[in-house]
Amino acid sequence: MGRLKEGPIVITRRGKPAGVLIAPEQYEELRRTQACLRVLDIARSLQGSGLSAADLFRTSRELLERQE
Repeated sequence: MGRLKEGPIVITRRGKPAGVLIAPEQYEELRRTQACLRVLDIARSLQGSGLSAADLFRTSRELLERQE
């Protein structure tokens, strides 16, 4: 597991990539980044809808919770 600090480890099956092993910190960072990108995507789709900031936040949160 010490090698994970050097970077991701590619797991192969019959010589072809089958998975990637990453450190837990990297995984959490990827999840946070993915969530931020989803929020931006939702915000773009709701842009111009006339919602207030509070409505936009609530609607975005509801949509994100449905996607998980």
